Amino acid sequence: MLPLTIVRLAIMGVFASLLFVVSGCGKPAKTDSRADATEPPPPVRVSAARRTDVPRVAETVGTARPSVTVQVRARVDGQIRKVHFKEGSAVAEGQLLFEIDREPFEATLKEAEAMLEASQASLKLAKIEMDRSEKLSKAGAAPIELFQKARASHESSVAAVARDSAKREVAKLQLGYCKVVAPIAGVAGKLETDGGSLTRGYDARPVITINNSQPVYVEFALPERLLPQVRAAAAGPAPFEVEVAKGDGGSPTRGTVDFLDNQVDQATGTLTMRASFPNRELAIWPGEFFEVRVILGMDRGALVIPSAALGQGTAGQHVFVLGDDSRVSLRNIKVRRIHRDLVLVDDGLREGELVVTEGAVRLQDGVTARRLDGNQSP
Repeated sequence: MLPLTIVRLAIMGVFASLLFVVSGCGKPAKTDSRADATEPPPPVRVSAARRTDVPRVAETVGTARPSVTVQVRARVDGQIRKVHFKEGSAVAEGQLLFEIDREPFEATLKEAEAMLEASQASLKLAKIEMDRSEKLSKAGAAPIELFQKARASHESSVAAVARDSAKREVAKLQLGYCKVVAPIAGVAGKLETDGGSLTRGYDARPVITINNSQPVYVEFALPERLLPQVRAAAAGPAPFEVEVAKGDGGSPTRGTVDFLDNQVDQATGTLTMRASFPNRELAIWPGEFFEVRVILGMDRGALVIPSAALGQGTAGQHVFVLGDDSRVSLRNIKVRRIHRDLVLVDDGLREGELVVTEGAVRLQDGVTARRLDGNQSP
């Protein structure tokens, strides 16, 4: 049996522990002062609704092609002796491109000249005979038939001179064709034959192709539903303009429409069009594909807001409008169309009202917001 003193000490320890627990449970807990603090207004960035002119644009793709393409062929048969241009380089109109062996054509020309000289000599003799027989016939010293025969011989000699003169001109032309010059200015393509090769005037394959890309054309097609707008733009007083750009994000190039096809392609339901560009720096190269923006008209004085301000909800398209009291209101709007980063608004907004462009995810109708300056971030 335990001594009485030990029992008493144990009872006192238990009693002290109970008092500590009771006193600890009754003590109020510390609270975080931040939990009672008011949440600051959400930061927003805004932009004012404004009026401006916005083009009506149809977008498609197109292909560039030269305004003039000439396939250069030899006009006579012969061996190419010398090439005077570099493939892929610019050539001027009238520039010598290549030469064909001249010797056979020089010989032909000499032969034609010799035949012409012989014909001219025969003509002189025939003229003398005709004049002599005419005098004798008039004097009664020779029958009239002799004069008639001499006159016919003279006429035959005149025809022979004309024939041989024409042969000489043909020989001169053929000799001239031995020098092939550029019929237009442009950029020369690949040489389809080598120096020393035989070329023929009737070959289907050209020796060289020259493209003139100043101006250059871009061909494209638009859906037939846009035909009324296309015809209206083409008939308008202002130039019917088109912008083309490459997919690398470079600056667009502007030209004008110069051709509309006279019918809609029934197979594709599209209208073929063509735009012309000066292309002074040869920035547009034949065969390239381009993004094409056809400017069909202009919405004058349209009310616009940034597309970043436009939201979509169950009730339709809406924006948050920041009032003078720094409260935002949810506003349903009627959108005419979207052009790049602009929204054209027909109803629901007034010019000058501020719409929220950044920070709208934290907003609700009626809450207070804090407007940020340009160098601050939400």
